[in-house]
Amino acid sequence: KQAALAEAVLAVHDRAQALVSEGRPVTLLEQVDYTPLLRAGAELASDDAAGVAACRDQVLAAMEHQA
Repeated sequence: KQAALAEAVLAVHDRAQALVSEGRPVTLLEQVDYTPLLRAGAELASDDAAGVAACRDQVLAAMEHQA
């Protein structure tokens, strides 16, 4: 799960950088709810990489919707 969490954080970071590079205001990204990914480490089982991926996808979708 830890590798999946690291990959998820990097994916969110990369997408945030891309959105800002495209001219999207950082203030829009500040409004995104990152809670699913932040809680994944504590709330998901240690072998639940699929759950981490679902949290990542939820945050990425929120970023697209907000931006």
